[in-house]
Parts: sequence; C-alpha cells; structure tokens
Amino acid sequence: MSTSAPQTSTQRRDELISDIETIRSQIENALHMGDAMFGQYAHVEVAKEVTARKEELKKKKETLEEEIRQKEAIIQRTNRDFTDVKDAIPESEEPHVRFIEDYTLLFLSLAYVFMVLSAVVYHVALSPTPWQTLGRSLGYSVLGTVFAGILLYVVA
Repeated sequence: MSTSAPQTSTQRRDELISDIETIRSQIENALHMGDAMFGQYAHVEVAKEVTARKEELKKKKETLEEEIRQKEAIIQRTNRDFTDVKDAIPESEEPHVRFIEDYTLLFLSLAYVFMVLSAVVYHVALSPTPWQTLGRSLGYSVLGTVFAGILLYVVA
C-alpha cells in the first residue's frame, strides 16, 4: 500500500508539470502570433494612440464647455433685458392674453364667410321673391357679422 502512494503522487506531479508545459506553450504561441500580427512593440503604439485620442477629447471637451459658458452668458444677458423691460412696464396696465393668433382667425373668417354665403343662397333659393329675400338676407348677415366681430374683439 505504501508503494502505490508514491507512484500516484509522482504521477500527479508529472501530470501537473505536463499541464503547466502545455499552458506555457499556448501562451508563447499566442504571444508569437500577437507579435506577428501587430509587431513586437505594438503596445507602445497603442499607448501613444490612446494618449493622443485622450488629448484630442480633452481639448474638444474644453471647447464645448467654453461654448456652453458663452451661451449661458448670452442667456443671462437676455434674461436681464427682459427683466428690465418687465420692470419698466407700469403695473396698472393689465396685459391681454391673445389666444386667437396666426392663421386661426383667417380660417375662422373664411369658414364664416362660406357659412353666410351658403345660408343666403339657400334662403334665396327657397323664397318666392328672390330680390327682396336677397336684400333682407344680406342685411341680416351684415348685422350678424357686426355682432360676431364685436364678440370676437371682446373675447380675443
């Protein structure tokens, strides 16, 4: 029994030495392959490229930060201008909020004109006396338009 124990430890040691040699040869092959592909001193070139890129990005960052500071200064100056104008306006004036702007009023007016013309044509077409009805319809539409204009002026 004692004779088999030294053989197994010797065999185990030989197996470990063999594994170590295999791993060492794999590492050396990988290093040789890397040297063949990238050169023996590739790590120096990579380090130089990384350093150059780092400097480039650092300069770009500083440029962008300077632009941000300049734009913030412009915003602050503009904000002060608006604050000065707001302070200059007397508080007794009440500002009117205009919510009918841009093309809204144009489309509303066109729709109104189309509606009035349609109503006048329909009313005249159904009437036995077209000329009298046309005059009366135009008069009512003018009065309705004046009242609608006054209402819009007050609301807007």
